[in-house]
Amino acid sequence: MSKTLGPKNRGLSTYEKECLAILMAVDKWRPYLQRSEFIIKIDQKALTHLDDQSLSTPWQHRALTKLLGLHYKIQYKKGHENKVADALSRHVAVTAQEVLALSTCKPTWLEEIKAGYLQNDKTKRLLAELAVSEQAGPFSLKQGIIQFKGRIWLHSESPFKKKILQALHASAVGGHSGFAVTYHRIKNLFAWARMKKEIKDYVSTCEVCQQAKPERVKYPGLLEPLPTPKKAWRDFSMDFIEGIPKSTGMTPELATWEDENAIKAKFPGAPAWGQAMVKEGGDVRDLLPATTTEDELQKALEDKKGQPSSSEATGLNQAPAQPRRSKRGLIPSTRYDSTEWTR
Repeated sequence: MSKTLGPKNRGLSTYEKECLAILMAVDKWRPYLQRSEFIIKIDQKALTHLDDQSLSTPWQHRALTKLLGLHYKIQYKKGHENKVADALSRHVAVTAQEVLALSTCKPTWLEEIKAGYLQNDKTKRLLAELAVSEQAGPFSLKQGIIQFKGRIWLHSESPFKKKILQALHASAVGGHSGFAVTYHRIKNLFAWARMKKEIKDYVSTCEVCQQAKPERVKYPGLLEPLPTPKKAWRDFSMDFIEGIPKSTGMTPELATWEDENAIKAKFPGAPAWGQAMVKEGGDVRDLLPATTTEDELQKALEDKKGQPSSSEATGLNQAPAQPRRSKRGLIPSTRYDSTEWTR
């Protein structure tokens, strides 16, 4: 520790200043000094008799009171041996030697690939050619690894190919990304004969990929709003509601009609709608609005031919948002007082 003396303590004698230094050090490190015995080394020889002399000054009483209860020994140290007492300004000469080292990472699977080269006749001949010349067509040798255009080359009988497919497709890194992503990921690092076909066969036989197939379709474009109708019942949407409870004199299927302009919904029975829309030798397209969707047209054609209606077969589950709001209001009303419905 180091501390500058104030104006009051600058006029003290050398004996008193040395005693003040002991008191300041003991106060600072008391939590550590009170646990065991310690040694106080000082270049003021008179302070070594602080314990066995008659106390005649206030500083001696003060010092002995501060040190009371501590296990210590005061030793004299000559002044020429105590040249630099301040630890903050002491320069310690260290003669330790510096060791410089460079750590490198070498994968263990590279040794497996090297050992696999010696088990194939073609790679043996290729290693012999590359030992003579650095380049043999598209092949080169780098640290014992055969490279094909900068990628690690594997022979056709290498068992390491299965580990590569497992690591870059079925592991957490691969994530079962499909053929295209898996092929480009492996192609950037490795190369072997008929690599594309083997990767395609591996992905096609992957059990996880077969159970969870993503959609391989182009992303849809931006949404386009429908044109605003000029008058009521000019453009309207259609949908069918099936699976409602049966009732006497009522059909179990309803056709919903909703005007896009007035936002009004009508619910005629499906058979009545079919009789009104289909005429002998007529065309359903003549009776439908100009903005009728393909699903609605397919439904009308099925009713004309007498085929059973099915929302799943015709894709009617892709109905617009307006009929869905009508359906949300209609279905709870049909379930009201369900005990009165006929089974």
